[in-house]
Formats: sequence, C-alpha cells, structure tokens
Amino acid sequence: SGKRQLGSNALANHLYRSSSFNSSGRSSNCDTAEDMYSDVSLEDVQDINHKLEILQRQVTNLADTQSNVDDRTSRTKTEYAVLQARYHMLEEQLRETELRAEERLTQEQKRHRELLARVEREAKLQNENCQIRIRTMEMEATSLREEIQRLRAQNDKQAADLHAAEEKLEKSMDSLMIAHQDLAEARAEEKKHRADKMAAEELMVELGKECERLRSERGPALPTTSPESLRLEELHQEMDELRQKSKALEEANEELQAMMLTRSIEEGRNLLNGPTNSLAQELEAMSQNQLQVAFQEKEDENRRLKHYIDTMLLNVVENYPQLLEVKAV
Repeated sequence: SGKRQLGSNALANHLYRSSSFNSSGRSSNCDTAEDMYSDVSLEDVQDINHKLEILQRQVTNLADTQSNVDDRTSRTKTEYAVLQARYHMLEEQLRETELRAEERLTQEQKRHRELLARVEREAKLQNENCQIRIRTMEMEATSLREEIQRLRAQNDKQAADLHAAEEKLEKSMDSLMIAHQDLAEARAEEKKHRADKMAAEELMVELGKECERLRSERGPALPTTSPESLRLEELHQEMDELRQKSKALEEANEELQAMMLTRSIEEGRNLLNGPTNSLAQELEAMSQNQLQVAFQEKEDENRRLKHYIDTMLLNVVENYPQLLEVKAV
C-alpha cells in the first residue's frame, strides 16, 4: 500500500515538473506564442488532469486490488501454514501408520512363516505317511498278485482235475449203464433159468414119484441094489445138492441185487447232492471189475446148472427110458 502511494505521487510530481518546464520555456522563448496557445494548453492541462484523475482512480483501484491480493496472500499464507501443520501432522500420522503397518506386516510375516513351517511339517508328515502307505499297498499288491497267480494255478489244476473227473464220471456212467444192462440181461437169464429149473424140478419130482410108484409096484423086479436104484439114489442126492446150490445162488443173487440197488441209490444221491469229484472218486473206488466178475460167475453158475440139468435129463433119457415110457403110459 505504501509503495502504491509513493508511485502515484512520483507520477504527479513528474507531470507537474514537465508542465512547469514547458510553461517556463514557452514564456522565456516566446510570450506571444504562449498567449496564442494559452487556450490549447489549458485544455491539455485539463485533459492531463482528467487523465491524472483517471490514473489516480486506477492507482487507487490497483491499491485496493493489491490490498485484496495482500489479504488473500496473507490468508493463503495462513491457510498454507495451517495446511503445512496439518501436512506435518498427517505425515507424522503416516509415519506412525507405516510403523504400525510395518509392525503388523512383520507380525503377519512371522505368523505366515510359522504357518508355512507348520504346513510344510504337516505336508512332510503326510508325504511320509503316504510313502509308507504306498509301500504297504505295493507290498499288498505284490502279495495279491502272487496270491492271484497261486489261485489261478490252483484253479487251472482244479479245472484239469474236474475235466479228468468228468471224463472218469462219463466212463463210470457208461460202465454203470453197461452193468445195469448186464444186470437186466442176467435177471432175464436168471428168470429163464429159474423157469427151466422149476420145470426140471417138477420133472424130477414126477420122476421121483414115478420111481417110487414103480418101486412099490414091481418090488423084486427093481431091487434096491440094482444099478438103476443106485443111480436113482444118486440122482436124488444130486437133485438135493442141486436144490441147495440153486437156493444158494438165489440168495447170492438177491444179495447182489440188494447191493446193486443200494449202490445205485447211493450213486443217485451223490449225483444229486455230492460234488462231482467225490462221485468220481467213489465210482473209481467202486470195483466195477468185481461186479462184472460176479455177474460173469453168476452167469457161469447158471450155465453150469443148466448144463447139469440137461446132462441129468439126458442121462435119464439114455439110461432109464422106461421111466419116461411109464410116464407116457
């Protein structure tokens, strides 16, 4: 404000000196010219005064503006000081916040390191446990593979044994069917032989009756010491022996049939309930040869019996035709 007032006064003094110098020069040089242009100079002076007033107002306005600017500058400085103080305060708060953040970061890093170390320990333990489990499972897998190989070999062996047993079973069944057929044929042959035997027994009974009748009728004609009587006694004895043998053969035949029936029932039960291997073993253990030999012996015995009866009848016909003649009469 003092500088603005000093500048306006200096400007007014400068203009006044210029006006005074011009007027003194004009008066000294030419008073006539001054009188001639006195009106113009007055107008100039008035104009200058007017301009000075305008300049004075402008200077005043500038001074006011400068005052306002100074006030603003003062307020700005005050606000700047306040802001700077606030800045320092905020900067201090920032440092404190950074310190707290660093401390918290340090704590978090420490906690994270501890957590990471714990996780790594747990992962290591879990990895070791997994390795142990893997080794255990590999050992179990190896054992299972060996067990599978053993079971596979055992299965193959059992399959081969089963196939062999099935073949033996088929052979045994064929043999059994043949044995049943032989048994049926033997029964039929036995039935036929039994019929022949009954016929022969009836004939022998009739012959015996006829001999007794002839013996009682003829008396001395047929002495007991005669060869015919002796032969007849021998025939009676042979008939008794033949009856005993036939009875023994019938009992043996009944026992054989009962044994075959029992064995057939057992075989049927084994076929229904028992495993194939046990049946095959039982069929294998069963003596088919003995059964066939028994059938053969029975057939031979029946054949011998039939041959003996035929021979005896032939002897009667050849040696004692009179018995048949008496029978015919």
